[in-house]
Amino acid sequence: MLSTLIYRSQLVASVSPERLLALVERASIKNAEAEVTGILLYDGQYFFQVLEGKVDNVQTVFQRICQDDRHFNLIELMRDYAPARRFGNAGMALFDLRDYPQHTVVDALLKRVTLSDERIKQDRVVKFLRSFVEGRDKATFIQIDPASLWTLTLPLKQDVQPAGQQTSGQRCEFALQPIVDATNRQIVSCEALIRGPHG
Repeated sequence: MLSTLIYRSQLVASVSPERLLALVERASIKNAEAEVTGILLYDGQYFFQVLEGKVDNVQTVFQRICQDDRHFNLIELMRDYAPARRFGNAGMALFDLRDYPQHTVVDALLKRVTLSDERIKQDRVVKFLRSFVEGRDKATFIQIDPASLWTLTLPLKQDVQPAGQQTSGQRCEFALQPIVDATNRQIVSCEALIRGPHG
């Protein structure tokens, strides 16, 4: 069955344009071997990619992408089935939005879509693509640093009561596990855990 997957991510600042092109060329070869087609949009900071192919092949390619440390803040936006490929002739082309005047970029992108004009109007993947190209969803992007730059800062020392000792006959232990908002670098709540004598 034909599967479609869309994700968005940010390029690590240290990746040069030459290294990016080499990355795309290698990925295109691997994707062609897996019979995965689609398109990779790039605006100078963000990637937005559509992957199309057999379910298992798309999943394998996506797992490889998720492990690549040249980008971060990867968010899967959609996973669905499709009756036909939208980029059947494109292989896995890089579409750099900066190469086109702003008023022509949508038309240039739509020329690469292999669906009929009528299906293009209704297709939700095409709507996702248009939204990214037109910048309508930029307000929802959360700016975060790559995980390699994260630091965990401990709160100022407070008076903390020592954990209660388990009494004889007590059948379980209690603990609080912090839930961390990594974007704002703060603990936002705690999850209560109850453990039996065997963990």
